[in-house]
This record gives sequence, C-alpha cells and structure tokens, in this order.
Amino acid sequence: MSTLKDVAEVAGVSVATVSNVLTGKRSVSPELAARVRTAVKQLNYVPNLLASGLRSGETKTIGLVLPDNSNPFFAELSCAIEDEGFRAGYNVVLCNTHNKAERAEAYINTLLAQKVDGVLFISSGCDDAILRQLLLHAMPVTLIDRELPLAEPDMILVDNRQAGRAATSYLLGLGHREIACLAGGTDLQPSNDRVAGYMDAMAEVEGAVPHRVMHVDFSYEAGRQASLEILSKPVRPTAIFACNDLLALGVLSGARSLGMDIPADLSLLGFDGISLTSAVSPAIATMRQPVRALANAALESLLRRMSPRDDGQGRRIVLSATLMEGESCAPPRSIASS
Repeated sequence: MSTLKDVAEVAGVSVATVSNVLTGKRSVSPELAARVRTAVKQLNYVPNLLASGLRSGETKTIGLVLPDNSNPFFAELSCAIEDEGFRAGYNVVLCNTHNKAERAEAYINTLLAQKVDGVLFISSGCDDAILRQLLLHAMPVTLIDRELPLAEPDMILVDNRQAGRAATSYLLGLGHREIACLAGGTDLQPSNDRVAGYMDAMAEVEGAVPHRVMHVDFSYEAGRQASLEILSKPVRPTAIFACNDLLALGVLSGARSLGMDIPADLSLLGFDGISLTSAVSPAIATMRQPVRALANAALESLLRRMSPRDDGQGRRIVLSATLMEGESCAPPRSIASS
C-alpha cells in the first residue's frame, strides 16, 4: 500500500504538505494542493485512519451496540443512526449482540481496542455489568431505548408507560373491556413499562378486565403461538395489545389460522411502528416510536459527551410514541351490532 511519503515523492512536496492537504489543518497553495490530489489518485492512496486517530486523539468512528438487528425496529433505528452519523462525519460500527452477554463483552473489547470516539448502547437486559465496564474506561456513552440505574451516561428514552396506557385507552374507547396483553421478557424494562401502562388504563375503566398478560419472546413465532393459546380458550378477549409489532404480526397469523376475522372478531394493536404493519392486510394499528427523533437525540447527546467541554453530567431525554390508527381495530361485535 502506498504511504504518505510515497505521495509526497510523486507530488514533489514535503510529507507535511501532503498531510495539510488531506487534513485541511493548514492552508496550502492551490497549485501544491492539486499536485497532491493528483498523486493521491495516481497511487490509489488510502489514509490509515487508525494511525491518524491515534495521533489526533479521535478516529471519527462510533460504535452502536444493539440487541438484535433482525428486529425491524432496531434495523430501522440503526439505519437512522448511521445516516445521522454519516452527516456528522462519523463512521458507525454496528455490533449486534443477539441478546447474548458474551457477544456484548466481545464487541465492547473490540470497540475499546479500536479506540472509537464513543458508543451508542442499547441494552438487551443481560449486559448491565458489561456497560459498567465500558464506563470504567471513561468511554463517552449514550444509552438508547433502555433505562438503567446509572448516573454517568445520557439516556434517550420513549415514555413506554404512557404509550402503553394510550394504546389500551384507545381500545377501551372503542368499547373493549376484555383485553389481553402480550409482552416481552420480564427483564426488559421497556416492555414492563408498557404493561404497567396497560394496567393503568384498565384500572381506570369500570368493567374492564385484564384478560391475560403473557410474557414471551419479542418475535413473530412467539406472537403466533401465544395467540393460538389465548384464542383457543372458551372465553377469549375481544382485543389484544401486543407490546411489539412482530408479536402483533404473529397474532394476525394465529387468529387467521383459527378462522377469525380482524377486526370483526378481534381487534389488534401493536407497538413500534415498523413499516411491515402497513404492508399487511388489514394494516395493523400501532404505537409508533419516533425513530428519527431517537437517532437525532442520541447522536447529539454522544457528540456532546465526546466534546472536551462536556460537563460530565448525565441527562435523561424522554420522547413520546404516537398512535397510528390502522384497519385492525374496531368496536367489539356486541357494540358494532347494536
């Protein structure tokens, strides 16, 4: 591979001049700059960013640690973060942990070794100790979509309890009183908060019955299997609030396999706002998370934490989810036929 010295020799200038042209730290005459750029193109020179980063103290690289990018919500969020990072002049290194603590630990060690400038971290619920290890290295960190009992990092969150309450209140407003809730694992605080919001709303309406709360994996197949179990019972709910859109898509499949019509026989409301919810028929109503706002706030937070002027105080930023009315919700039969 060509070196900085090779470029200097071909351009007939000093190594310092080449460096100034490539970094823009000092002005160089248009003639010399043109000679340097011609030499760079001729030699196919690629700067050693890691070495440059070690010298300058920054690599223009940030890490993004997330639980599972096969989940469309995390895929859409990581894409938005990558876009924002690119616009700010940073490369984003994606680290998919598959919800495994050992993978999270391996990725954190790699990011530390590569001297990334900062880390955006979405906890899977099993890697709190690993995050604390990252903080011990004085690495600038911003948490996204997960709240942990830590004072150091910024936290960019969605008000999941209020969103769960709004989702359930919407179903209650349609006249539903027996509403089931499908939630993620009990170790996931966002899911627990959505369930808490569901319980808040149910407690406010006379005659409302929390039909059942089931904790399953946040996956399509888990939603399908859970719906088969719930809807095969003699007494079944008139509506299901799924705390994740993949679960809602699974419920749609399960209900159809039992010959049920949505929304005539069952109303269905999801959570996240992934694009797939509007691609199926009927389009699934969902609480849409503000993906672009999450990405913007997270990157702004991390850039501030990476600044030498940062005061070191962790901040908590809470955003709101919004109801997207689809075709999957309607009044229950007892009301619709009256």
